[in-house]
Amino acid sequence: MHEVLATASYIRKRKATGTPPQGEPAAQRIWELLSTPQTVETLCRALDDDALAGKDGHGYVTSVLTDLYDKELIELSPDA
Repeated sequence: MHEVLATASYIRKRKATGTPPQGEPAAQRIWELLSTPQTVETLCRALDDDALAGKDGHGYVTSVLTDLYDKELIELSPDA
């Protein structure tokens, strides 16, 4: 399990081999946003309250990023 750093920028891997998130609109939106480098904070700001549906924003985003990182779909941004 990878540790997601709050201040690090993450981006989709160019040649990801796993399956992107399905089902939850907020997770799908995070995936879309990761086409450019994003931090936990920038992703939280990009998601509106409806998308988060009462979830803890930072906790939810960190959880989604951890899952994507563990599936080798994202990486630390080389710009970071």
